Amino acid sequence: MNLFLVVGVLAIFANIPAVIAKDKGYKSELWWFYGFLLWPAAFIHSMALYDKNKSYSEGSADEIIKWKKLLDENIITQEEFDRKKGKLLKL
Repeated sequence: MNLFLVVGVLAIFANIPAVIAKDKGYKSELWWFYGFLLWPAAFIHSMALYDKNKSYSEGSADEIIKWKKLLDENIITQEEFDRKKGKLLKL
């Protein structure tokens, strides 16, 4: 009976890293299995995962300023500036 209880509890707890990983853009099935086998490690690992859904564009403001200067100097067109700005801001 104790073995079934342990397996049941592990199966439930395995959902925690799976849900965290899924929210960050990873496959929850693989993370569930990882959480089932090594729950403490999977939980910590899932918390430290890189979030694929967020944009980490440090320096975007500086880059936009550089492109704005090029626009002001008529080196690029407004359309080129808007396209580059959209890419930098991921719009």
